[in-house]
Amino acid sequence: MTITPELVDYLAFFEAEPRLMTPGTEWYYGAEFVSVRGADKLIATIAPDEGEFSFKWWHANLLQAEIKLVGIVEWTIETDRGLERLILKFNEPKIPYFILQLKPHIFLSWVVAWA
Repeated sequence: MTITPELVDYLAFFEAEPRLMTPGTEWYYGAEFVSVRGADKLIATIAPDEGEFSFKWWHANLLQAEIKLVGIVEWTIETDRGLERLILKFNEPKIPYFILQLKPHIFLSWVVAWA
C-alpha cells in the first residue's frame, strides 16, 4: 500500500506516461494519464494538490463511466495479490471513499450516504 503516492506510483498504476495539464508546473497540480488495455481505454486526470480526480472509461468505444470528484483529502494506491486499486477519501462524512480498481479487471466502487 502506498499512502500519498508519488508520480512513479501513478505511472505503474495507470501503465502510462503522464501529460502535465499546465506545462511548467509540477505533476501534483494536474497530470493526465491515457491507458489502453485491450478493448478498454482510460483517461484519468489526477491533481492531488488540488484534491481533484476525473476519470473516463470506454469499452469497445462505448463510454462506460465518466466521473469528476473534488474535495479529496487522501490518495492511496493499494496492490495486493493481483489487485491494484486507487482509493480516494474525502473530508466529508457522507462520502467515505471512491475506489478505482484496474487489475485484475476494471471495477468502480463509490459510497455516498444520504441523510
